[in-house]
Amino acid sequence: MRDLSILIGIYTVAVLLAGFGIVSLKRQKRSPAVQDEPMTKQVAKPLVSTEDMLSGWGKEEEEAKQ
Repeated sequence: MRDLSILIGIYTVAVLLAGFGIVSLKRQKRSPAVQDEPMTKQVAKPLVSTEDMLSGWGKEEEEAKQ
């Protein structure tokens, strides 16, 4: 009998947690006007050029050949 009460308690807690999750998801979907505008992607200058990453095309290799 005690095992049955523990099992019922576990299932009750699981149903309550699932209910809170479903309610919070519905609240998020219901208010799209409150959402922030999407962030713009900032383009940063690369620290190393693509040519420097390729072997044979970097400044060091050109200077070493001269």
